[in-house]
Amino acid sequence: MIVILICFAIAAVIGVTMIVQVFMNKKPLKAVAISHGMFAATSLILLLLESLKGQETSIVSIILFIIAALAGLFMFYRDFFATNRELLSSSIPKPVAIIHAGAAVTAFILLLVTYLA
Repeated sequence: MIVILICFAIAAVIGVTMIVQVFMNKKPLKAVAISHGMFAATSLILLLLESLKGQETSIVSIILFIIAALAGLFMFYRDFFATNRELLSSSIPKPVAIIHAGAAVTAFILLLVTYLA
């Protein structure tokens, strides 16, 4: 479980740098976004595997991480694969970024509390 927490923490640190750029109306670098997503996705997969093995995990935490992942996938798709000129020139929607970050932070805190209990 400690590896999962560390990977999520790394994803969170990268995510903080990205959300700062979003609120400055800049698009995060693609390499940064990919590394953030890879750490987060790896952590979520490991967390799901731990849960399937019977390890004590918070189901609420898993659900919130899935919500965060879906919001992240939406932003990733919109940023990387959008073909509409209007979407390509616009910045990442701040409400989606807030939902993504809020769900992920809440899920991480719940997971940490579950691990420490």
